[in-house]
Amino acid sequence: MTLLFPFVLIIVAVVLSYWIQRQRQAQKKRLYSHSKLLAELVEAHKLSPTERTSILDLAQRTSVRYADSLFVRPDLYAEAIQSWRDDHPGRSTTELEKLQDKLFATSSMDSKLT
Repeated sequence: MTLLFPFVLIIVAVVLSYWIQRQRQAQKKRLYSHSKLLAELVEAHKLSPTERTSILDLAQRTSVRYADSLFVRPDLYAEAIQSWRDDHPGRSTTELEKLQDKLFATSSMDSKLT
């Protein structure tokens, strides 16, 4: 009987430690989710569902792992547009270029500061 109590105590401690670790991982994943960041960026830039889909499609054409990278890397966005042009010769990229301007254009306030 006296040997059973320490054994049970050790088992409970191991299970509790594992559960706490899993909870921390889940919380970290909720806080630092690429899909959540993408949704926030789409909302902040006031993008339409069609523009959001375009971002996702363009991301697949680049070496980026997550579409949210296209919001902060104009070079990757340009690479994605070029890839789209290569795959669709003769088709217009006007909508993609408008979206590029929407994402990376400086505001009138920025130009007044310089």
